[in-house]
Amino acid sequence: MAYVEIVTTSERWQIVKDQWDALVADARASIYQTSAWLCNWWDYYGQGVGPEGGIIDFYGQAVGPIKVRLAVCLVWDQDTLIGAAPFYLHRKFHWQVEVARCLRVIGGYHTDLVALPGKETLVGELIAEEILHERLADTMVLWEVPTNSPTASAFVATLRRRDASVREHAGEDRCTTVIPPSFEQFFEGLSRNRRNEHRHAAEAVERLGVTIETSSSSGGSLDAEMRAFFDLHCNRWRAAGIVSPYSDEGRRRHMLNVARAFRERGWLHLVSLVHKGHIAETNLQFYWPHTGTAYRHQDARDLEWTAFAPGKFLLTTTFSHMLRAGLTRCDHGRGKEEYKTYYKPIVVDRTHSVEVIPPPQYARPIGVALNGLRSVRAKAQSLRLRRAERAFDRAHGVTTEEYSEPADLHGAESCNPYEGTSAQAFRAIFARVRIPYGDFSFVDLGSGKGRVVLMASELPFQKIIGVEVSAELHRVAQDNVMKFRTADQRCRNIQLLCSNVSEFQIPAGKTVFYLFNPFQKPVLETVLANIGRSLEERPRDIFIVYYNDKYELTDLAPFLEKVDSGAARYVPPGYERVEQRPFAIFRNKAKQPTDVGASQPVLALS
Repeated sequence: MAYVEIVTTSERWQIVKDQWDALVADARASIYQTSAWLCNWWDYYGQGVGPEGGIIDFYGQAVGPIKVRLAVCLVWDQDTLIGAAPFYLHRKFHWQVEVARCLRVIGGYHTDLVALPGKETLVGELIAEEILHERLADTMVLWEVPTNSPTASAFVATLRRRDASVREHAGEDRCTTVIPPSFEQFFEGLSRNRRNEHRHAAEAVERLGVTIETSSSSGGSLDAEMRAFFDLHCNRWRAAGIVSPYSDEGRRRHMLNVARAFRERGWLHLVSLVHKGHIAETNLQFYWPHTGTAYRHQDARDLEWTAFAPGKFLLTTTFSHMLRAGLTRCDHGRGKEEYKTYYKPIVVDRTHSVEVIPPPQYARPIGVALNGLRSVRAKAQSLRLRRAERAFDRAHGVTTEEYSEPADLHGAESCNPYEGTSAQAFRAIFARVRIPYGDFSFVDLGSGKGRVVLMASELPFQKIIGVEVSAELHRVAQDNVMKFRTADQRCRNIQLLCSNVSEFQIPAGKTVFYLFNPFQKPVLETVLANIGRSLEERPRDIFIVYYNDKYELTDLAPFLEKVDSGAARYVPPGYERVEQRPFAIFRNKAKQPTDVGASQPVLALS
């Protein structure tokens, strides 16, 4: 009869790691479920070596001082390991009292529960029942597990049947290239521009004497190669104004231990472009023979290398390495960056995060009490914020609050749902943007029912423009602008356009653009390209305020630099708690003439 063992010590986990790896291989799980990855992850993060608050909560917010403990669930059928869940307990203390205990998944990449084929439902049900029976946690979080995971689905379904409170949140998609049988077929599947770029780069490689060097199962100094990789990674991120995780010596040691463990097993593939002993580009990949998958983990390049685009050339070349290794898939990792779509055919795997609160009879009494207090406080905060939004509409005789899905709006299929920015969030964000408003126009891209346009009119902009693709929302916004009058209104030059933002004519003067994550990435890239072309034609100061920022705009638009960031309070539709949603402020890099004196900077950071 199958039963669950909860492992709480690293020593016990090490004893069963061979059976663990056999289970992962038989289950055709990812390389990130192997003991070589998970044990090294735990050795670093689980022993308090990582930065304080390095593990974030379900909503992406850093937590305070914590203690962690293993709670790995093993499902045995006699002496055979048929399933496993690499859990740990994330414990928060206040005045020596454990005020929160959350069950989380070890790993950080490709997190999931693992089971032998045909045993997924049994394993998921047994683990869920054991956790409830032991009252192991006040909350549980499965972070970005595959939506089609049968074991995780059975785990969550069992908790639902036991009346647990379950909330789901969409995660980042994963893109995987299905590799054709030959490199020639793969190469022909690339765009003509990509093929030409690769041929020109190959000629430059031969002409300059550039070599392609790999570190796999034998040969070479792995420590030196990894140090070079870390240094390139730090330099590249530093140039973008971001601190690389490998700036931390402990993180370097952790990744080096992973590389050593993977190299011993023949899974490491570190490939570099080298010119006269100098590395132009390096790509860290993991080869997992049990699923025929290459995992592109990270890459780094020398920013001073200009002979050709080394990243594109090296990535295309490594597909021939994958084919020689007998691999059939290349996992590009989380996110749907455009470059991934060049390597076809692409399979997109969905992920989601799940937060579970056990029913009271299966939770610690103190956890139940504290969860109740948190719920009451969260509902009170949510009601206050929602009441403030309704008060804005009532006070000005407008209608801006209701939530709208793209499917309900004609012509808005490429957009994200309409949600009005709260007055509190708008004022908190623009308190960080202290500019001479009279010199700037304001453009709300995806203006919806016009709430941001109305709030912006309380600032002395030259002109305010709202651009909305949905005719239904545009008509509501027009009515709202006609009705809106307040003694605080300082700009009445308001123009509303019902138009696709991709076709919007960028204003010729200084402009502040506002985006509340209004549309999907292809549209966003087109808009940024239009802004970039406008700046080339007429150099000037522009700012982009990006609320609920899903994408890093500096990656999509090299002409931008981030000058500030923060978070503002937000209540998602249907949710009973207030969240902190991130925002970022960008400006164009070029130093343009400005009328602003030293006592009144173009942007003052609070």
